[in-house]
This record gives sequence, C-alpha cells and structure tokens, in this order.
Amino acid sequence: MTLVTIFLLSINIIANLICCAVIGAFATILPIDYYSGSQMKYILINIERRATVTDFYKAMQMPTFQWKDWLLAFLWLGLSVTGFIFQYHQNKGRPPFPPPPRSVRAVPELPALVAGSSGGRRSLINEVGGVRSLPHIPSERTPLLT
Repeated sequence: MTLVTIFLLSINIIANLICCAVIGAFATILPIDYYSGSQMKYILINIERRATVTDFYKAMQMPTFQWKDWLLAFLWLGLSVTGFIFQYHQNKGRPPFPPPPRSVRAVPELPALVAGSSGGRRSLINEVGGVRSLPHIPSERTPLLT
C-alpha cells in the first residue's frame, strides 16, 4: 500500500489531468448516449449498484454492446485523450498548483519623488500641502470586511 501511495503521489499532476479528462469526456458522452438510446449509461448504474446494494454482484445485468455503444466508447476514448493532451500542453511551464490568493502579497510601491516647481524635490507632499498617507497593506490580522 505504501508503494502505491508513493507512486501516485509522484504523478499526482498527471493523475489529476487524466481524471478530469475521463470524467469530462464521459459527461459529454452521457447526453449523447441518452438521446441515441445506447447502453453506456449502465456503466455508472452497475458500478453504483454494486457499491450500494448488498449481494448485487450475484445479479447479472450486462446489456448487449451494440454498434452505437462501440461508437460512443471510441468517442469517449478520443475525447479523453484529446482533453488530456490539451490540458497537459496548456499547463506546461506553470506551477503545479497555484498558491492560495491570501498567501501572495503584493509589495506596495513607495511614492516616487516628485520634482517641485523650483527644481527641488518634494516627497510625500501633495498639492494642498498635506502629507499623503501610505497605502493600507492588509495582513493576516486585517478583518475581511473593512
């Protein structure tokens, strides 16, 4: 069990992409299956029944696999592979999982020195003559609704 866990942790990004591609492709195939009248929906129904109904493994519910089912199975496989390749190339070079938004803090810019009319420099003084306040920098102690 430890080896399987270590293996899956080493490829968690790829496993996430594969899972999203397969589930997304099946979500695309399911309405087509419903309107075409094929039997692909029984894949999920049988898995759910085997997990929830006691002794369901004794019941044999295998509908025939017709040409519409083969067509949808190949379409499912094609959409899964295409979705994985698209996601893989789109995420190449990006960090594996983005950091939470509250952990990234922008460095506030200090006000630039402004040249005065006499050629001298003024710092932090606005046109009225008052002192400009520095921008408010939120921290982890800052209330969310301020």
